Amino acid sequence: MREFMAEFKAFPPSVKHGFLFLVGGWFCNYFFFYSFFSIQPDEMPMNLLLQQAMLGFLCFYFLLKVKNWARVVCIVGNIVIVVIYLFLLALLYAAKPYFGLLAAVTAALFSASTYFLLQKEAAAYFKARNPQSDPAATGPDNNRSASS
Repeated sequence: MREFMAEFKAFPPSVKHGFLFLVGGWFCNYFFFYSFFSIQPDEMPMNLLLQQAMLGFLCFYFLLKVKNWARVVCIVGNIVIVVIYLFLLALLYAAKPYFGLLAAVTAALFSASTYFLLQKEAAAYFKARNPQSDPAATGPDNNRSASS
């Protein structure tokens, strides 16, 4: 837990906000799935609930490890999730206002997370922690010319 807090404190404000909104979005997402399927007469689809929990956990874990590819995957995933929840908002609000409101809150949380993870400060932080090697300097052509 101390390691988590130390890593979290090292984040710039935009990354902290993005991470916190992401955690809130995943909790709302999980709650939405649980609430929606709990009112159905069929059995609860535990596989779907476990998949949602695992996706959220993996997203948190790799963002905490400051992987730039995880930030990009999270942003793309957030955009897809926001579109789905906006569709659910339009579809469910008239019939079941509770689910429409929950869809709106979930979409807002994922949107806020995306906004903060797209900030220049967040991008610079992730790129600085994950320096990419210059492909021109390490490419196969340069290795051959150095040995000649």
